[in-house]
Amino acid sequence: MNQNLVSITDLKDNISEIFNHVYYNKGSTIIERYGKPIAKITPISIKPQKQKVFLNNNSLFFGCLPNFPIVTKKRYRKKRKITL
Repeated sequence: MNQNLVSITDLKDNISEIFNHVYYNKGSTIIERYGKPIAKITPISIKPQKQKVFLNNNSLFFGCLPNFPIVTKKRYRKKRKITL
């Protein structure tokens, strides 16, 4: 795995290049302050979310909420005159 040592000043000046290195090259970057490491930027692995459960099993969620009253009858709207 690629590792870069970067000072805070270099991080401030070249933050997009450092993030691109971490994202595209799957490398990590160690941030130093006064020659001592204080932080590490590493790429994360994103696992695919399980959305198929919701899409395939709609019957599990259908009808689980009680019937709501019609709320559009209780909404009042004041008409305003528009002058141009």
